[in-house]
Amino acid sequence: MFEGPGQWGALMENPGLVFRPDYEKPVASVVDYLYSRHDIDRDKIALIGYSAGGYFAPRAAAGEPRIKACIANTLVVDCGESARAGLKGLSNPRVIDTMFGLLQRFSPPARWGFQHAEWSLGITKPHDWIDFYAPFTLRGLEQNFQSPMLFLFGEDDIKDAAASSSAIVAGIPEFISSLPCDRYLHLFPRSQGASSHCQMGGLTYAHVVIFQWLDHIFNAGPLPASELGAPAQTVINLFGKYGGKLAATRTENLLRTATLI
Repeated sequence: MFEGPGQWGALMENPGLVFRPDYEKPVASVVDYLYSRHDIDRDKIALIGYSAGGYFAPRAAAGEPRIKACIANTLVVDCGESARAGLKGLSNPRVIDTMFGLLQRFSPPARWGFQHAEWSLGITKPHDWIDFYAPFTLRGLEQNFQSPMLFLFGEDDIKDAAASSSAIVAGIPEFISSLPCDRYLHLFPRSQGASSHCQMGGLTYAHVVIFQWLDHIFNAGPLPASELGAPAQTVINLFGKYGGKLAATRTENLLRTATLI
């Protein structure tokens, strides 16, 4: 386990070491360290990213070929798109700053969110969020994905993404379909008790899926038992429920070429 630029431990030791879009560079230093050890199998280095790590881990895997398997939990394709969607069409910097300033007076979560962003992003005004996150995207890097990828989704995470924009939900299966690597998906519906953000409340269930998948990739073990996962039609229906007909169609097309576990 490690903390990179923008994450708490790294920031505490190195004030000003804020998030950066090219996370393959700090991760390369992590892999350099692993290569310095004699108890590491260099052919079995995997990377998992949680929450915002759903962007940082795939970005690192796309730029660091020594990573032989990657897990995104949950995939974030374009942070800039998400930031813009969260503003619901607002674009005037003065309006954004004024409205968010008022919101912070009455909302402790909003106040914490901006104060944390000042620290971890290095921004000074709420409208800076948009420009800061603009280069944080996986689009344009599709052909760099060569190692197997596992994409984990919780139903509640899909719902939260749809609250910002159904287009974001529809963009997820479209992006995964464009990747040339082996692609695996697992969705945690509410009915199975692990649908919250990064499977909080159902970590044991999530770990079964994660480690059985790693065993399959690295040791030719069996895939996670089929009864663990949601059936294909459930996955299609849930993406359609929160992302609309386009999301459902794209998910159906994706499942023709990807492996659902």
